[in-house]
Amino acid sequence: MNGTPVAGRGRLPAYRWLSPARAAELLGITLRELYALVDAGELPAYRIAGEIKLLAHDVDQWQLNHPRPDGPDAPEPQP
Repeated sequence: MNGTPVAGRGRLPAYRWLSPARAAELLGITLRELYALVDAGELPAYRIAGEIKLLAHDVDQWQLNHPRPDGPDAPEPQP
């Protein structure tokens, strides 16, 4: 087997979980802004063993769908 989890074999897919602080850092926003996104339902978060965690995939998808206006992919300013 190549290490890929197989359904029905007692192994679940491995997910990469992020703390809210790490997710905010990756998104380039404050922790307060991150919690506002979670509260608004714009960014999914999960409570696991009493701690809030975010899936790295969800954070990546949110970032792709919400480019920062001052980020590297921002349009060039018009003269």
